[in-house]
Amino acid sequence: MSDTTICELSVVIPVYNAVKTIRRCVDSVLAEVASVDCSYEIILVDDGSTDASLAVCTEMSQKNKHILVFTQKNAGPSTARNLGIKMAKGKFIAFNDSDDEWLSGRLSVLLNELKADDNIGLVSAKYGTCHRAGKRTEITYNREVFHNFFSPPTSVFRRQAFVCGFCEDQKYSEDMRFLLDFMQTSKCICIPFLATIPIFEKCVFADSGLSAHIWLMEKGEIKNILYAHKIKKINCVVMILAMLWSFVKFVRRALIFALIRIKKITRPSKSGKEVRYA
Repeated sequence: MSDTTICELSVVIPVYNAVKTIRRCVDSVLAEVASVDCSYEIILVDDGSTDASLAVCTEMSQKNKHILVFTQKNAGPSTARNLGIKMAKGKFIAFNDSDDEWLSGRLSVLLNELKADDNIGLVSAKYGTCHRAGKRTEITYNREVFHNFFSPPTSVFRRQAFVCGFCEDQKYSEDMRFLLDFMQTSKCICIPFLATIPIFEKCVFADSGLSAHIWLMEKGEIKNILYAHKIKKINCVVMILAMLWSFVKFVRRALIFALIRIKKITRPSKSGKEVRYA
């Protein structure tokens, strides 16, 4: 990645079959950029979409010179993010996903945190529906292996602190792996406020798609814990405890997922009779 910067902020958004959400996603980013009055570029990476996503992205780029569009054969969000990072020219780099929207005020908080301390390389916040308050936390390896603090759509990092991209060979829990690598050379902070939400309601770990494969997600998390031990960032005791805690979380998720499936299969009709769906 070149050292030349042409703007203050680059926003990287992987796009795959997001024709229903990409405009709202980009509009939320544009609103936030305008609120902090910084120079910017929005990098849309179409990951081989089979719908009209690329056409919509191209249309937006023609109307706004700060929106850039790149394409690749379908290879997944990690590869798309890596391409976006490679093309980015901003001092800071932020992520969003094509079916998520940024909330008002989030960019100011994250950028101010980075600007206040040059030792901080990455700042992350919360995603989804969690409004529960918490304390500003410096992310350590011992904390990260018990709870992943990093969600790409809620994060901004300093371009100069970037050392490696997303692991393209890891399909599940690759965001946690990214942070484990990033933390080797940079201080990372989590500010516990809700920064990004899904455009359409979805269950974070029990919906359709990749997140439905909770066992594969569990294997990815275990792989990350073993990786943290391999690079000597956690000791054997922490590794074992983290793996046990990860399995407890997996069992909880599996039970919730089973209940969701039962509710989808069996629902009461208006007449009170049981209705079963194939």
